[in-house]
Amino acid sequence: MSKSQYPVTIQSNPPGATVCVKNKKGVTVHKAITPATLSLEASSGFFSPERYTFQFDKNGYHQGSCSLSAGMDPWYIGNVIFGGLIGIVIVDPLTGAMWKLDDTVYGNLSQNHNAQNISEKEAPLLASMETSKKLKDLKDLKDNGLITPQEYETKRKALVETL
Repeated sequence: MSKSQYPVTIQSNPPGATVCVKNKKGVTVHKAITPATLSLEASSGFFSPERYTFQFDKNGYHQGSCSLSAGMDPWYIGNVIFGGLIGIVIVDPLTGAMWKLDDTVYGNLSQNHNAQNISEKEAPLLASMETSKKLKDLKDLKDNGLITPQEYETKRKALVETL
C-alpha cells in the first residue's frame, strides 16, 4: 500500500540556487538547480530510515543547508490488519515501504553583503563565471540523466539569455 521512493520538491529563497543532496552516508545522490523535484529513497536499508542533507549555494549569498529524515509511514501499521506479520517484519522493512518522506524541502540563503563590494569592472566577469559554472552543472545533470534533454535546453537558454 506504500512506496519506497517519494518525489521531493526542493525550493530555495532565492530560487536558482545549486543544491547538492547527500544521503546519511555522505554520498552525493543528486545535484540540481532550484526549484527541482527529485525522487528520493525513503529507506537506507533493512529497518533503517534514510536521512538527507541539502546544501544550497548561490553567488552573492551565504551557503544554506537543511535536512530531511524519513518517518514511519502510517500505512505500515495497516500491516496488522492487511499484511500480517510478514508485511511487518519482512516485506515493508526490506522494500523500504515502512518509511515516508515529506514532499517539500525549503532552503533559505541570506545575502552576502561582502559580495556586493565587488568593483563595477569585476561584476560582469563574475556574472559570466557564475553562468559558466551553472551551464557546466546543468550539463552534468543532463549527462547523468537527472534532467531530461528538454529541461536541459530550456534551462540552458534561460541561462544564456542572462549573458
